[in-house]
Parts: sequence; C-alpha cells; structure tokens
Amino acid sequence: MADGARTSKWLKPPVGARFGFSGVLLEVTNTGEEDKEHDQVAIKRVIGEPEVVERAKELIKPEEEEGGTKMFVETRNGDEASKDTYSTLLALFDLNPKSALI
Repeated sequence: MADGARTSKWLKPPVGARFGFSGVLLEVTNTGEEDKEHDQVAIKRVIGEPEVVERAKELIKPEEEEGGTKMFVETRNGDEASKDTYSTLLALFDLNPKSALI
C-alpha cells in the first residue's frame, strides 16, 4: 500500500473537494511541493437554495415554543393549496384524533 510520503508526484491530486452535511464543503489544495506546509485545507459553508433554508428555519422555530407546532399548522391551514394536508395534521393535535379524522 502506498503512503503519501512515497507516492509518485503524478498520483497526488492537485486539488480536491468533498461535500459534507449541512452544506459544508471541504477543499484540499496540494501545491506539489514536497514540504507538507504548503498543502491547504479550507472548510466553507455553501447554501445552494436560500429559500429552502428559510422554509426549514420556519419549520424549526415553532418547535422551540410551547404549542408552537400546533399554531404553525393552524396558520398554514388557511392556504387552499395545502388545506387537506394541514387539516389532517391539525386533527392529530385533537384530544380524540380518530374521530377528528373521520
């Protein structure tokens, strides 16, 4: 097995990048110098779609408050496009969800 110290120069990639969780990008730059002090690692945060992030924050915020999730569902229940979905979710907050769903 080859290690980094004995690997031929042409086998060492000059750059590399990997995506991680939560939009984290890890960049590795190899300058080609034998001295390891010239290699660089950078960790960057990448947000691909800001509107998706904002909607996710809207979903997380009510969880932090007491009864916030129910209030969130009640406010979303007024939208005609998703009324069926949110009315079903609202029924699950009822004391007797089975009768509320029927």
